[in-house]
Amino acid sequence: MTPASHAAPQSVQSRNHARSLRIKLEELEAFRRERTELVQQVRALEASDDIQPQILRVASGFEGLAELKAEMFEDTLDEELEKYDVSLREMESYRQKQEAVISDIKVQSNVDWPKTSG
Repeated sequence: MTPASHAAPQSVQSRNHARSLRIKLEELEAFRRERTELVQQVRALEASDDIQPQILRVASGFEGLAELKAEMFEDTLDEELEKYDVSLREMESYRQKQEAVISDIKVQSNVDWPKTSG
């Protein structure tokens, strides 16, 4: 056998491994871009989010009470915070997908490669 016949299978295996790794890294990059976009969307929502009108509306219903307390507004606050729940679930989904890809990369990296003679 010639040295080239020994290198060819290893070279093919290395190229396949590199291709697979590149695909996984591209997936991670896509998740990073999606997370960044989601964070920007949530920040834009937060910047335009003004719950003062809702608080004032609820407070006007308590006009006859001597003292307003924070717990009187819990329902309103909970309702307003619900709009962020979708983003939290989406971010958690990205995290889980990212962890799965990283796990795949670790598994692929622990493959026993044939030793090169040199």
